[in-house]
Order: sequence, then C-alpha cells, then structure tokens
Amino acid sequence: MVRPALSGFVLAFLPLAGVAGGPEAPAGPEWVAQASGTEATLIGVWGSDPAGVIAVGAEGTVLRFDGKGWTRVPLDSKPHLTGVWGTSLANLFVSGDGGVMLRHDGSTWTPMPTGATTNLDAVWGSSDRDVFAVSDEGGLILHYDGTQWSRMASGTTTALFGVWGSGPADVFAVGMEGTILRYDGRAWTALASGVSETLLGVWGSSASDVFAVGANGTILHYDGRTWTPMASGTRATLVRLWGSGPRDVFASGMDGTIAHYDGSSWKPMASGTSGHLYGVWGGPGGPVFVVGRGGTILRHR
Repeated sequence: MVRPALSGFVLAFLPLAGVAGGPEAPAGPEWVAQASGTEATLIGVWGSDPAGVIAVGAEGTVLRFDGKGWTRVPLDSKPHLTGVWGTSLANLFVSGDGGVMLRHDGSTWTPMPTGATTNLDAVWGSSDRDVFAVSDEGGLILHYDGTQWSRMASGTTTALFGVWGSGPADVFAVGMEGTILRYDGRAWTALASGVSETLLGVWGSSASDVFAVGANGTILHYDGRTWTPMASGTRATLVRLWGSGPRDVFASGMDGTIAHYDGSSWKPMASGTSGHLYGVWGGPGGPVFVVGRGGTILRHR
C-alpha cells in the first residue's frame, strides 16, 4: 500500500532538507534550533527526563540528548524508524518500516520478531509488558505482553498512524478517513469522529481529555463521550502532539507548523522554519522538543 503523501511518513520519497549541524542558533521568538549533527529526517522523539531524550528517523538514525547536546547512537542496520516509546532510556521500543521493532536495554539494540512486514508507524505502552504498535497497512494493531508480539482484532482495514492511552484498558488509535478506535482492555471499538480527514496523532492528559490531529489542520477533542472539532488556526497537516497537561498541549506538523493549546484556544507559534515537523515531546517541568525534516530539532525556550 502506498502511504498518503499528506501523512508525512513517505519520507523515502521526499528530498532531505532543513536544519542540520552547526551551533545552536535562534529559530523563532519561542524556539531555538539545536545542532543535530545529521541531515536525516527525524520522525519520533521521546524522553525519560529533560536530560535523557531519544530522537529517531530515516536511515536508522537514533540520537540521544544528555541535557547539553545531541549525539549519534550507532545501529548495526539502517531501518527507517518512525516511533519511539519507553519506560526509561534502558527500556526503549522503537518502531519502523517493514515490521521493524527494536528494543534497547541500555547497552544493546535487539530486533524483536513482530510477525509483521508492514510499516509500524507508532508505538506506545502503559508498561513494558503492555505495548501497542499500529500500522499504515490493513488496520494492523500489534500488542506486546512482555513475552511476544501478537496481532489484535482491530475491526478495520483502514491505515492507522497514531496510538496513545491513559492506561491498559483505555487506548486510542487513529487513522485514515477520520478513523478512531478505542480499546477497553478486551476489544477495539470504532468511535464516531465526525470527520473524514486522515488523523495522524493522538494524545491526552486523561481518559476524558484526549486530542487527535490530522490533515487540513484538523484537531478533535474527546471529553469521555464525544469527539468535537476545535479551531486550530491552520490548514497545515498536523502530525503529532504532546502536552504536559490539559492546559499545555503542543501540535507539530507540515511547513514548520507548531500550535499550542492553553486550555481555551489553539494558537500558532513561530517555529522559525518552513520544514516539515513530525515529532514532539517534552519532559515534566522541562523543555519541549520538536523534530523534523533534514535533521531539524527545535527546543522550546
């Protein structure tokens, strides 16, 4: 299956461009561009704390931030990496194209057999014995129980791009044509989103405060009962989002788009770049990082 160009994940067919290497420099009024040392497009970012952050992307790129700077983490192979999640820097799961799932124990990167050959676009877990991964082909959802990965009955063949949950019995997956699925610990059920736009990212502060983002600036909010459209202030495709709480949420997307929600409305932020931005993550009480095309890494001031 050919991925939709709007998803931002067809990176193998996109020319690499953007900020890479060089000293840290101003990017915009609220963001600082950091030296990544690579021109490889970065897609996922996650951290255990502000001084322990991992970014992953094209050509097997893995970068680590130690609170001062980013350094390259060597891999034996160069898979196209799309997502990262963990419980600590010594317990990481990294998803990628072709069914790739890597696990890092703090010293060694080990390929995990998933039984999948499709592209795994996102990974999230409630613990290292309860991890979910979604695919942009065939509605595939995989689950890891601490021993092995297995396929779940998703009830859809629609491409899925994002996954997040508030706990093991409350997990959301989003995808094409406004698809939203919810897992209650026993089965996945389709929820009415009210939109037909492709949804790429999902995140929440609780089971009754969940956001989903996607094509044409789409932002939806879930209050535990209903998904409601929100005014985003942009028509750019939004790819991922992260927040420190219900009144502090960031969304990243195409053409250098970053939007921030303060609990009442979404407002655009000056990112200082026009390059596509794919991943966003921040630490409790610490900085927020956005990663994207051409090795771009932005740090919120």
